[in-house]
Amino acid sequence: MRYHAADPEVQRPNGRPLNPIRTCGNNQFVTMIDYRAATRAHLARLVDSTHSRQSLVLNLTCMKGHLVNAECVAKYGPPQAPKDPDLTRSPLYDQKNKCALTGVLNEETGAYGYTSRSITHPFVNKGMQHFRDALQGEKGLTFKRCTEMLEALLDKECGLGEEAQFAAGQAILNFRQVYTADAHWGRPENVVMQTLAEHGLLSLAETKRLDAALIHEDPNKNPLKRNKSLVGPRLQKIDTQIQEIRSPR
Repeated sequence: MRYHAADPEVQRPNGRPLNPIRTCGNNQFVTMIDYRAATRAHLARLVDSTHSRQSLVLNLTCMKGHLVNAECVAKYGPPQAPKDPDLTRSPLYDQKNKCALTGVLNEETGAYGYTSRSITHPFVNKGMQHFRDALQGEKGLTFKRCTEMLEALLDKECGLGEEAQFAAGQAILNFRQVYTADAHWGRPENVVMQTLAEHGLLSLAETKRLDAALIHEDPNKNPLKRNKSLVGPRLQKIDTQIQEIRSPR
């Protein structure tokens, strides 16, 4: 990282004189990118401890459902609950979901994820089917695979190193798709809303109507007035072709 206190040899690649007004943070970083990178490194070292590791292991056990108390579930009666709280026995545990490429390295660009592109290799939007095919490809990870990689890293060290933190992020994002599935605990926002509705604090019907309007269109709108454009998909296809032409091979 290049910052104001660095040696001239380190500052020289910046290619332009330092502007004290534009420096960032107490350490006078040259760019915000440097400042963010330093912050990330600082936080990673800050949480690298035995306590953090123990906390993550406990959370991972909870996420899998190994600590679910049947008496508590029966007592509090959540609106939705899985038949088997042990989610490692669910078919979704070893299936690839929409987060399957989270944190997966793209060797071509050196970035991570499905949309991992750089300035020299801009992302080309090839449509939903291409996205689905990429998720189900060899690089896509299941929650089971993410968990195995995370546990292997946790077994190697007493703390919570940078690799383990990265793997934990992958596992948690993938797991959310399993945990919130309709066959399991459901989306938390729906559970919370239903609970509030049962206590008379909101209208569930109005909430569902607004949710449908945000995702698609107002279901009460006249079908003749809804957007059924034939131009949109064609424009998207043309845009994809233009991006492919402009993108370096």
